[in-house]
Amino acid sequence: YNMPAAAAMSWLTAVLVFLLQLDVVSALPRSMHLEASHGGELQYYTVGYHWMFICPFVFLFFGIFWQEFQRPRMVFADKFCIHQTDPELKQAGIRGIAGFLRHSERLVVLWTGSYFERLWCAYELVSWIY
Repeated sequence: YNMPAAAAMSWLTAVLVFLLQLDVVSALPRSMHLEASHGGELQYYTVGYHWMFICPFVFLFFGIFWQEFQRPRMVFADKFCIHQTDPELKQAGIRGIAGFLRHSERLVVLWTGSYFERLWCAYELVSWIY
């Protein structure tokens, strides 16, 4: 599953590193010096080797962790998701808490002294435990 994404990200990294090493940008230093002879004339080239070190790590990173990036992270904050003034909307929101918690991996409670003064907070906690 992760191979196409890892290959694509590694390839994009190689292109980005190449562009950053061009004489126009010169954002990355080039430190490998090559000589080549063309038609009896000796020419000197300076190239970078950063891609040789960066691209394999990018490939491994995305090969291992790509699935983690695919899952959307969702948050349900009851204070913001349950209407606070309209009684009908509040009741509809409270009825949906158990269904939302059923599909949740964890519950984080921001505890205050007034936490149990709101009935839906107690319901929320009991729904999670049950």
